[in-house]
Amino acid sequence: MDASPTYRANFKALRERVIEPAVKELREKNGLIIEWETVKSGRKVTGLRFEFAPDPQGTLLF
Repeated sequence: MDASPTYRANFKALRERVIEPAVKELREKNGLIIEWETVKSGRKVTGLRFEFAPDPQGTLLF
């Protein structure tokens, strides 16, 4: 992953400034249900797992 050293050292910053806004935008614009979780080795985050599914309710565009 091409992340700055700040984001690699501080997962909270990566989550708040990159992952959560991107997931929110994809949910709103594409009508997807997106769930994600961290993969840890001990206390260290070693990866991320994403699951994508179409929203059965759909979204209404005005």
